[in-house]
Amino acid sequence: MALVREATLSDIRPVAEVFASSFSGSVAHYVSIGDPVDVLADMFSLCLVQKGHFLVVEEDGLVAGYVIAPYSMRRLVLCSLVNLKAFKIALKFLLGRYGIRLSDALRAALNSAKNLFGQKRVGTGSDARILSIAVSPYNQGRGYGRLLLGAALEALSERGVKVVRLEVRPDNLPALRLYRGFGFKEEGTFDDSQGKWTVMVKGRE
Repeated sequence: MALVREATLSDIRPVAEVFASSFSGSVAHYVSIGDPVDVLADMFSLCLVQKGHFLVVEEDGLVAGYVIAPYSMRRLVLCSLVNLKAFKIALKFLLGRYGIRLSDALRAALNSAKNLFGQKRVGTGSDARILSIAVSPYNQGRGYGRLLLGAALEALSERGVKVVRLEVRPDNLPALRLYRGFGFKEEGTFDDSQGKWTVMVKGRE
């Protein structure tokens, strides 16, 4: 039986593996050499600084998917930046510990900055976000995405959040159907180095 629970540090590497297998195109766009799971795991570990918003779905003791839904993106980013772990990650990049080219890391950083700028120009200014959600390819089609999204929205509602936004690739039709089923509506689009994002919002300010 599937269990949705809060993520712990021991879940981080399985979550990174789910991301790498679910978004292989994005991973390949940013990482031309080296193993992406190590750096992804370290990046995901920063998301543990804000309690109650990082959930996993577990089946037979294994992580089958995850959702990260911060009630405040600003707070999550701030807490992550001042976390000692962030400095250790930066140092690993500079020392080449991840086996990833510095140019790849810089491209990813610049694209993230472009995303943040593009997001601010589209749709509502809500600080609550469905930041990332994925189910491993092996476990797709079992309703885990719906289970995770429902749990994340419930957790946000318990914090008094009225408006939630997310970004999705317009060609990700299964995700679009899922989000529309939960009441998310398209608000606009913006572009990054990979292409177009669709901004979707649930609720109104």
